[in-house]
Amino acid sequence: MLLSQNFVRVTRLDRLDAVLAGVIVVLASVSAAVVFLPMLGGQHVEAGLDLVLDTFATVVALGVAVVAWVRFREIGAPVALFQASAFLVLAIASGASLLFIVGRLDVAISDFGLNMPREAQPQITAAGHLMAAVLLVFGAAVSLRGIRVRHQWLILLGPAFALLAIIQFASAWSPYVPPLSSVFILSNLPTWPSFQPVPPSPTALGVWLHLVVGGLFVLAAELTRRHHRRTGAMGDGFLSVGLVFAAFGEFHTAFYPSTYGGLVSSGDILTVAFAVVLLIGIEAEGRATRAELGLANETLGRLKDVEVRRASLEERTRLSRELHDGLAQDLWLAKL
Repeated sequence: MLLSQNFVRVTRLDRLDAVLAGVIVVLASVSAAVVFLPMLGGQHVEAGLDLVLDTFATVVALGVAVVAWVRFREIGAPVALFQASAFLVLAIASGASLLFIVGRLDVAISDFGLNMPREAQPQITAAGHLMAAVLLVFGAAVSLRGIRVRHQWLILLGPAFALLAIIQFASAWSPYVPPLSSVFILSNLPTWPSFQPVPPSPTALGVWLHLVVGGLFVLAAELTRRHHRRTGAMGDGFLSVGLVFAAFGEFHTAFYPSTYGGLVSSGDILTVAFAVVLLIGIEAEGRATRAELGLANETLGRLKDVEVRRASLEERTRLSRELHDGLAQDLWLAKL
């Protein structure tokens, strides 16, 4: 039985490695196609799609944060605590982008509205992704080393408050924050909606920052894969696959930044793919948990039947002993 369980576990782990390898090959091929086939384009003006993607990413990140926190409260795994903190930060970063778009949808182009360069938004998003990547790497490393964590609420909420402070600073002092992409100057523009902004180009700082964040996501994916090998948790397996999408999303954003409201880049699409993988992982882990719960209930039922039979046998033995030691002796004494 034990050998059978180990065989199934190894098969699942090998399947995860195969999926990771396949995802990397596919994403690398897509990235090469975007670079060498200009007609595909890495940036497109789709205001409605940008709104939908940011909303979806925000809701999913917040949901994953809640699930990770519940998992930490149930089993006390440090990796779940850091995952909850990381996805809470991602939810705040995506929510900031969403609020910017919603607040600008009804502003005319002459009032520097929807397609005005978002001076603070790229820095806020990059800061959130950097903090989340560091938290995911640190959480997986801590769990692999078996280190116990303290100050749970500080780990959960500290990075979120730090990002809120960064948002406040970047919004108030945006002219002094180094740009991550070129700034588009509004001049001699046609009337909306025929306006098509020039796609922004990345700055050296933006390229290096997104490449570093992408590298951290790759490291987080590898450490999460190792943690999955140790624990067999299905959620960690899906998270490691999703982090590969997040890493390629950062690599795309490094060269195709999404600076203007309504501008959708290939990095945005990959980020949403990351969220989709997480949703699939939550559903799969929930299904696996329900299956384990059903098996546990069946085992409990069998143990209950065994306990009932054992109790019945003990009661019969006690009655037999009383009859033998009590009534039989009384009848013998009466006869004597």
